[in-house]
Amino acid sequence: MVPLKLPDQADVHEAASAVLAVLMGPGEGKDPGGFTRDLILLACHADPENTGKLALGFPAIITAVDIYKNKHDGVEVLRRLASKAPSTQPGEGFSPKGN
Repeated sequence: MVPLKLPDQADVHEAASAVLAVLMGPGEGKDPGGFTRDLILLACHADPENTGKLALGFPAIITAVDIYKNKHDGVEVLRRLASKAPSTQPGEGFSPKGN
């Protein structure tokens, strides 16, 4: 697993929804559009070194892809994150455990 800087909760909410839409198909999440869709697919195929590079610019998307790929209950974790209303508190992080 790639060590990542934790993004803001609002970014994770959006990223979780995007990853679900792209990787799980219709009825899951919100379609993110072309660039983000391609980024998610690229992240799924990236080796650890390039995943780390992608995480520097897109920490929320790469975190969500990492959850999908590496947690045994990753889809359920992403569903929880996508369904949570984003916090309005600036700088507030998230926990994949739902805390």
